Amino acid sequence: LDSTLEAFIRQVATAFPKQQQQRPMMMFRDSPDAYQRRDIIQKYVDSYVLTDSLLVHTDTPINAFTDVKEKHLPLGFQGWKDFGAPHGAPGKDDGQNLSVKQHELTAWLIAMDLLSAMELLVADMMDESLNLIEKEETAYEHHLFPDLPSPFSEEAQKEDKNDWNTLLFRFPSQSSIQCRTSFEPRMGDGGDLTDIIVSGTIGDEVDLLLPKGPMYYKSGWIMDLDKDEKQQRKRLQQWDFLGFRDVKKALYGVPSSGPLQLFLPAPLKTASEEKDNQVGSVEDRSAKLYFRSVIVCESNVPRLPESCKIQSDATFTIGGVKVLKAQTIDSDIVSSFGKQLCTLLEIPDDARLTTPGERILPKKEIETGRSLKQSTVELSPQLGLSVEIEVTNRSIHWAKGPCSVAHVLWESIA
Repeated sequence: LDSTLEAFIRQVATAFPKQQQQRPMMMFRDSPDAYQRRDIIQKYVDSYVLTDSLLVHTDTPINAFTDVKEKHLPLGFQGWKDFGAPHGAPGKDDGQNLSVKQHELTAWLIAMDLLSAMELLVADMMDESLNLIEKEETAYEHHLFPDLPSPFSEEAQKEDKNDWNTLLFRFPSQSSIQCRTSFEPRMGDGGDLTDIIVSGTIGDEVDLLLPKGPMYYKSGWIMDLDKDEKQQRKRLQQWDFLGFRDVKKALYGVPSSGPLQLFLPAPLKTASEEKDNQVGSVEDRSAKLYFRSVIVCESNVPRLPESCKIQSDATFTIGGVKVLKAQTIDSDIVSSFGKQLCTLLEIPDDARLTTPGERILPKKEIETGRSLKQSTVELSPQLGLSVEIEVTNRSIHWAKGPCSVAHVLWESIA
């Protein structure tokens, strides 16, 4: 788990453009015994990668009162394990969810941390000669957006580094990574997987809790929940889902669902910039000038032996060319229930940029003079990469574990 945490920190640290001159505040809740993860957080604080972080331990304070009777406990610790959810609601005894008093303690700890910043501001306002704010800003600007240090966790330091190592740990970080997901909630207004779907889906308006049978699957890929996730949400429905916002939905498909077509926008800003880069005509636009790789990740539900393994049970077409090299990313960082979730797709040499929904002709037809959609696109900022996913293993069945697509990432060349 320490490598997963480090990968997360490094991804977030590189997600904010330097010109914005801001980095997010990171709050962590963990066990006090997780010293390896604590040490990783501290190393990124010392490297000025994390400039505003807080690590909270909610169970440590109560340890001093284990032998004290309930009525003699301080008020903040009385009813320490009581939940506010109605009687019969699930999740009270699994050890993962916080009780009311544990939430209150966490809120107080966060408030105390933020109060220290308020005290600094007030002190500076009361005595301008201190120049506290100016000193803090000078120190911050001196370390503004430092280069990421080499990764610290064991997995990142393995000598047999794989193609995906630089993607997971952003080292060296010389490219931009975009992500679209079907999971909720998402950060900000973007990141929705449906934003890059061109065609191939069905039943988008159908309630996620309703059953989906073969009539849906034979018409296209369907946005749905795994059967276990669906049952869990149905149990929570009577309590308005207990405030949980997370929804692990994904696109599910079988051979009869046909191809799922996606469109990944290329990192082009204006037509003039594209012309300056001497990209040339539509027919000459090589996808490898703009994209390094594409990653497709499945939903993190338990897998049966006969369930789909998308890396081997589906075919991928990128930029009009079938992908010959699809690698399963063999890392605990992108695994769940012992299942490797993500497949790394290499950009074919002959893959080309196109516009959304545009048919890409075989290279030999282009060479003989046939044009792409009459070549009216020219220097369009809407150019991008077409990605097509189709389940080809005829033994994949909708009731026994269909193929799924929950996250799509792509590494573009800045």
